[in-house]
Amino acid sequence: MKRDIFILKITGINRIGLTFEQIAKRKDVEEEYVRYTFLDSLHQMLAEMETGKDYHLLSSLTNDWKRSGNPHLTQSTKTTLRYIQEGKNLGEIAEIRRLKVNTIEDHLVEIVLSEKDFPISEYVTIEDEREIAEAIKELGTKKLKAIKQMVDNKQISFFQIRLVLAKIGER
Repeated sequence: MKRDIFILKITGINRIGLTFEQIAKRKDVEEEYVRYTFLDSLHQMLAEMETGKDYHLLSSLTNDWKRSGNPHLTQSTKTTLRYIQEGKNLGEIAEIRRLKVNTIEDHLVEIVLSEKDFPISEYVTIEDEREIAEAIKELGTKKLKAIKQMVDNKQISFFQIRLVLAKIGER
């Protein structure tokens, strides 16, 4: 499923990649799951490149990234990270950057996927993180809706679940 999502998303010769929404409908899964899985695939390939695995095209595309800080983060995500490091909250960052809060949340998930030790306690309490992690382990799935139903906590958001999923990664 992970490979299929990645392939459906990318654009190639004579083929335009699908949107996250289109892939979700085609695969009968949640759009957020598709988004998370696609980002996870990218980060996995980038990590494998650092250990010597060669993805020719991707390698050529990442040369600029390597020269400008964390090679796993897009420039837009790096800008969001800079604002987070300055102490701004997600709403403030969205307003400053004229982006949706959901986009800033996506950036934060991307940061956590790239930097497993990035602190998420400002966004998810340790207790909620533990509860989400237990649900993920018990269910053996990354499906957000199933995880949310299992934790049965109306206060836990899909964003918080995505953050914990990103932190746990492929362990």
